[in-house]
Amino acid sequence: MTGTHEVGRASWPARYFLITALIPGHLLGWGVEWAFALCTAVAGAVVYPDFHARYPVVSRRALLAIAILTLVPLLSYIGTLLMNRYATGPRDWTDLIRPVLVYFSVTLGFSFGRLTLTEVRRCTRGILAFSVVVAVVLIFRVPGAATIADTIYGSTKTAIGLTSLRVSIPFENPNFLGFFGVISLACALLFSAAPSYVTAGVCLAAIALTGSRTAWLTALMVVLLFAGSTALMATGIARASRRVRIALPFTVSVIVIIGALPWLQSVWENNQRFLDFIDGLLTLQLLNEASYVERQEMRLQAWHLISERLFLGWGALKHSDVEVIDNQYVSLLLRGGVVGLGAAVLAGAAALFTHVRAHRSTIQRAQALAVWVIVLAWLWSGQFIENTRLAVLAFMMLGATTADADA
Repeated sequence: MTGTHEVGRASWPARYFLITALIPGHLLGWGVEWAFALCTAVAGAVVYPDFHARYPVVSRRALLAIAILTLVPLLSYIGTLLMNRYATGPRDWTDLIRPVLVYFSVTLGFSFGRLTLTEVRRCTRGILAFSVVVAVVLIFRVPGAATIADTIYGSTKTAIGLTSLRVSIPFENPNFLGFFGVISLACALLFSAAPSYVTAGVCLAAIALTGSRTAWLTALMVVLLFAGSTALMATGIARASRRVRIALPFTVSVIVIIGALPWLQSVWENNQRFLDFIDGLLTLQLLNEASYVERQEMRLQAWHLISERLFLGWGALKHSDVEVIDNQYVSLLLRGGVVGLGAAVLAGAAALFTHVRAHRSTIQRAQALAVWVIVLAWLWSGQFIENTRLAVLAFMMLGATTADADA
């Protein structure tokens, strides 16, 4: 099987990407999300020989890591059951098979070719424009359209009020949209001699609407990385002067807008979340912010349990007081101990180095490394890779940035 398997105008990977992003997974009590994860994982397992043929080394290493990430928590879970210390149920069982589901759903997106960077930009531009349009519909309560939007997304964490504005569409959580938006912004501005400023503008609009402080900070990092890369390229590329004339005003404009946002937010009845964020930046007190302190308390509670079973962890504790940790690393330690976390770290390091080496120029390799650092920073504030849809989208976007993605 070759190339991207064109289906109409969009390739198979592009259609898979769009479906993954736009399905309302939260509906039917997350039934849609789980049905999607099961169906795509089964499909990915069926066509896995195609993935293995394309990426034999990656396939072998990843399968070993997934086996460890599944079997170690399973053994730990059996030990937890024997101790009879915590209640258990179906949520724990689904948690145990999550690494397998995520892995095969991701590999499905690479089994018949990969997205190109151009396709990623086109897809993310459409997805995030949809997010912004639906947000506008809800803000201004457009007759008819607002009712439809409420019916589909009313049970998500999208919140539009006099003092709060947080948009999650098409995801359930605003932080999910922020994570997706920041990687989309990186794909729009980096890895190419021709950035897509229109896509970047749509990304920034969606990121602004999330209310996610992590998204705001990491988006600014991407813009500054773009500005720095452009300045460096100006010394070695003949046509870079044109890029500089466009890139530097764009970068300055973004920074000025971010600096002016406290005033702009006053139009929205002093959006308290944003004002708290700005205050935390100016006073260097972000780590004392209420939601961060609350998350830190959850992590400390998890750390107490981890210290009891550091080597193999507890398996799954969805029915305990630490069902949500909002930290990917602590979550892995809690489930699989040092063994499980070690397997994840080794697999992640292999993926990072493979991805960075796949870029042609030194600047693009530095960009790829910086984007990985941003992704790893995001994992400190959420278990994003455990969400099947986000994992599929993130890996497909990263894969599209490499030098051979257009082959």
